[in-house]
Amino acid sequence: MDIFIENLVATCGKTKNSVLETFRRPFFGGNKRNNREKEEQVVKDVISVDDDEDGGVDELVVVDEDDEIEVLEGKKKSEGKSELEELFAELTDEEKNEVELALSPHHSQDVLVVYGDIKITGEILQCLGPRRWLNDEVISVYLELLKEREKREPGKFLKCHFFNPFFYQQLAGGVNGYDYKAVKRWTMQKKIGYGLIECDKIFVPIHQKDKMHWCLGVINKKDKKFQYLDSLKGVDNDVFNVLARYYVDEVKDKSGEEVDISTWKFEYVEDLPGQENGCDCGMFVLKYIDFYSRGLVLWFNQKHMAYFRLRTAKEILRLRAD
Repeated sequence: MDIFIENLVATCGKTKNSVLETFRRPFFGGNKRNNREKEEQVVKDVISVDDDEDGGVDELVVVDEDDEIEVLEGKKKSEGKSELEELFAELTDEEKNEVELALSPHHSQDVLVVYGDIKITGEILQCLGPRRWLNDEVISVYLELLKEREKREPGKFLKCHFFNPFFYQQLAGGVNGYDYKAVKRWTMQKKIGYGLIECDKIFVPIHQKDKMHWCLGVINKKDKKFQYLDSLKGVDNDVFNVLARYYVDEVKDKSGEEVDISTWKFEYVEDLPGQENGCDCGMFVLKYIDFYSRGLVLWFNQKHMAYFRLRTAKEILRLRAD
């Protein structure tokens, strides 16, 4: 797998029969203004993913300085380019080699990194290889790294809480499909250092064991919504009921306040990138969380998953999410 970012100088108005005709814009429309400005030289960032299995380029995504700002919600235009470059930063040769070595079968039984009481062996990390289902350990460690990232740069990211995959299993595992007592100690002030009522967004990864499928619930205090994101566009009303009930109980238990959620919306997020295979649901969930915690729209698609898998492996090996 070879992932790289390069610059292409294109002459607008003269793209007929050129390589630009193969470029795809997953969520952006064409830039009509630039198309009218003949002979103008525009430097475009090209992100390409080359899959060694077929030796071809999976996708070239062209982003010019106007289009790239559409990726950002509420960000200044001057900040746009650096934000976009960060989202799709090229792995260095050293990082690529490190990931390739870690994912090789020769290191399956080796403990590669340890985070808290979670040991990531080569076998566990191999779920980030092509066409693999993500496991609980990788998801849990990555979400912890996102919280550490927020703490490093609190002004750059929304204030969020990231539950691990076991949270929802316990919360929704009671006799009647709800058991607050099973999770009430997960968010003690002395344990996490803040109350959930302070958070803009609370992320709840959900593993549907009967379907072998990952999806995401979000308690979105910032926009007063309970959200459900499913890369296969599925629905589950029980998730809304469980999360709404949990938030009310949690706020009352920790702060003694009665929170009014009567005006909050229940939203199945439909305008979101979806998977086109049977194995990338977990990777989509991680990137939904990553982008939402940045306050960004979900600007990516199936073609970016190969890159995100390698990037996530690199971040876990370095125990640092960028």
